[in-house]
Amino acid sequence: MSRRRSGGVLAATGDVLSAFLSITVVVGLPLSIVNHLLGSPLSTWVVKSVAFVVALGGAYPFVAGDWPLAKLTDFAVAAVLTWIAVAVFVTVGLLAAVDGGLPSDPPVNTAVRLGIVALSVCVAALYVRHRERTHVTDDDAHGH
Repeated sequence: MSRRRSGGVLAATGDVLSAFLSITVVVGLPLSIVNHLLGSPLSTWVVKSVAFVVALGGAYPFVAGDWPLAKLTDFAVAAVLTWIAVAVFVTVGLLAAVDGGLPSDPPVNTAVRLGIVALSVCVAALYVRHRERTHVTDDDAHGH
């Protein structure tokens, strides 16, 4: 096997892994939280299986098709970083404001998590849109 071909295989493997992980984050986390908010009508195994199948099938258009993998990856990274930042902010705020700590009531706890994920998705979408507007390539600038 030549070096050039092995590099292509490694790059393609990295692209598949990136697309798979990004879709898993974008689909799996909200699906899990919504399932929990609805009282867990689906088992954890079913939720994980659905996320796995969607991520595996969804990776194909990003790797072999014309869908932009970089935008998907940017979106997933921005969503995860926002989720972590907001979760820490909310947790610290609730710990400081409430004597007993975080709310233990399952619907309230899950609703807070759902709100954090929704906010994270919105921020990630705005981030990707901002990058799309500010990183115009020369071909795009000339209308090609």
